[in-house]
Amino acid sequence: MDHYDFKYYIPISDKVALTEVNQRDRTALIKYLSDKEIFLQTFAIPYPYGESEADWFLTQMKEKMSTEHKPTTMAIRKVEDHSLIGVFGFHGFEPGDHKVEIGYWLAKPYWNKGIATQVVEHMSRFAFEDLKVARVYAKAFARNIGSIRVLQKAGFCPEGVLRKDVIKEGEHLDVALFGLLKTDQTTW
Repeated sequence: MDHYDFKYYIPISDKVALTEVNQRDRTALIKYLSDKEIFLQTFAIPYPYGESEADWFLTQMKEKMSTEHKPTTMAIRKVEDHSLIGVFGFHGFEPGDHKVEIGYWLAKPYWNKGIATQVVEHMSRFAFEDLKVARVYAKAFARNIGSIRVLQKAGFCPEGVLRKDVIKEGEHLDVALFGLLKTDQTTW
């Protein structure tokens, strides 16, 4: 499969690109999202993650793609074989919005390689230039040091902590809030 098999193909680096999510991603979704550590670091990914969860997600992506001018949820892929290694998304964006929330997950074998930072930087620029927003923001569990580091490296500023904002597995967790304004783009 070459990148022309995708309707959208956004190169991020010589190793990683973004495309639409498709049915061929089912196996990778189940493989990577069945890792409990991914569940523990994310807000909405269920655990255990199996066939029915992957099918539901893929159905949602197909429906979204049918109504969106440009996809707001993208597969993070290895360039060499186009295999899915993560997902990036703009949450709840509607044309004309002045801000957008981002979210992402990356398969554990690809952590600490700079991939998530590259994706967040690129897609934040996309949000400012193509979506015409003035603000991009993200939330991360305060214990999720890796995601916080990604956001900071991508130029996001800490904006506060929502104390005991989420209950996950019976534990009340703090949520760190980060934001990036179009005028903050000094690192790009």
